[in-house]
Amino acid sequence: MEFGFSEEQERFRQEVRDFCESEPWGEIVPIIDDNFSPSFYRKVADKGWLGLQFPERYGGKGKDAIWETIFSEEMGYCGAPIGPSIYGESVICFGDMIAKYGSEQLKEEYLPRIAKGEISLGQAITEPEAGSDEASVQTRAIRKGDYYIVNGQKMFWTYVHVENNHSLLMARTDPNALPEKGISLFIVDNKTPGISYTPLVTMGGRRTNQVFLDDVKIPRQNLLGEENRGWHYFMQSKAVYWHKGQAGPVGRMSRLFDTIIQYTKETESNGHSLSQNPLVRQKLAQMATEIRVRRLLIYRLAWMESKGLDALPIAAILKVINDEASLRFASNAMQILGLYGQLEGESKYAPLRGTVEGMYQAIVIMLFVDGGASVTRNFIATHVLGLDFSRIRRHNGFWS
Repeated sequence: MEFGFSEEQERFRQEVRDFCESEPWGEIVPIIDDNFSPSFYRKVADKGWLGLQFPERYGGKGKDAIWETIFSEEMGYCGAPIGPSIYGESVICFGDMIAKYGSEQLKEEYLPRIAKGEISLGQAITEPEAGSDEASVQTRAIRKGDYYIVNGQKMFWTYVHVENNHSLLMARTDPNALPEKGISLFIVDNKTPGISYTPLVTMGGRRTNQVFLDDVKIPRQNLLGEENRGWHYFMQSKAVYWHKGQAGPVGRMSRLFDTIIQYTKETESNGHSLSQNPLVRQKLAQMATEIRVRRLLIYRLAWMESKGLDALPIAAILKVINDEASLRFASNAMQILGLYGQLEGESKYAPLRGTVEGMYQAIVIMLFVDGGASVTRNFIATHVLGLDFSRIRRHNGFWS
């Protein structure tokens, strides 16, 4: 593995940072994403950066995973309002899936529009009775001529309320097959008749939705890849999302860490700066160590993907490390700031404008995404270590 970056990649990193620092960010629209500016997103699209890994024939740049990881990290470090979830789902996860598994028609229809920022893609995966065991979805898609008729219910469907939004829908097309063998994926326009929803707001304040599908007609050509192969595509996409989806958060955490370092130097306690407190220094050292380890693993995975290697086992390990290290980072930051660190940003007494408090709430939620670290450990035990799974209960479809 080459641990350095090329001169061209270093110039690109500086270009992204200069862009973020010089371009006006515009109005933030929190109802769409907690850090999203439509005007800034369009400027990023105009630079061609939303389609860095898409083939050039579909409006992309044809770059590899290292370039997209650099972009995500710098956007995160600068706190740029590209909508971490919108960008992550539209480009990194589902855009990548369309590029790899979609028909020529789907690629031509969606990839250029994603790259131009004209549409975004949310996820319609989780269900009330499935939770993190996503392979247990019961939403049915029945083929009738040139359409699939879909009925069911989804939880935490992101961005169904956003204009010009589409979604990646997971549904069961073969109820008689093993759970992971009878699932298909579809691209669905959220304005399709039969889709209704009610809002759900998470602990961190993020908007998501409970959605009902009543005889929703999805054209046959909107099937992603082959019928009943959806679980395979979904699992392969996790390797991509688990590492490139973490580049932005690690970038944001690196910037916040720099801010905390400065805060400890400038803030006094008992006549000395916080940075002189041995306990504070221990916590800062741990935070710095874990940020560097995570960054190294993220780029290792990007390198593996760029070489066409199987990155899923290492991506699962990285997810466990990321989930738990993020919570430790937030906890250490909260302890360094003291009781005032629990104040929200609206309070004039909140240190660092309440950034740590907000981050802590958001990170706690992430412990349950994709089933959390416990589910991922089952995958590591079976697929990485090769342990027998015949007597354990299936979690998230990982042992199939």
